[in-house]
Amino acid sequence: MHRGDALRAQRHTCFYCYCPLTVRVATADHRIAQAKGGKHSRDNLAAACADCNGLKGAMSEVEFKRLIKVPPAGVSLPLLLAWSRRRTWLATHRATRRLSRLFGLRYDGPSIGRN
Repeated sequence: MHRGDALRAQRHTCFYCYCPLTVRVATADHRIAQAKGGKHSRDNLAAACADCNGLKGAMSEVEFKRLIKVPPAGVSLPLLLAWSRRRTWLATHRATRRLSRLFGLRYDGPSIGRN
């Protein structure tokens, strides 16, 4: 139930890379890992794609977002793919939002600030 709530709140996108998600493929990620004392409560859960959830492991939300935002040299291929997916979907959502405004259409994609 919490995963579905998080998915709706995130407008059906991964919390980390912004790729589109459905209820079937979304995973419930603990923003603060249970291994580090995080609870299994609604405010500690985020909907994430399986790739991001697996890569994040027990890292904090902040650590993982920083890592896929600017990956250091020599990181693994899966992490580079997450970085690439994030950049691609950020650009896609921003372009769609701009085009929607231009044509007077409504866009219900994720709210993306300076991520």
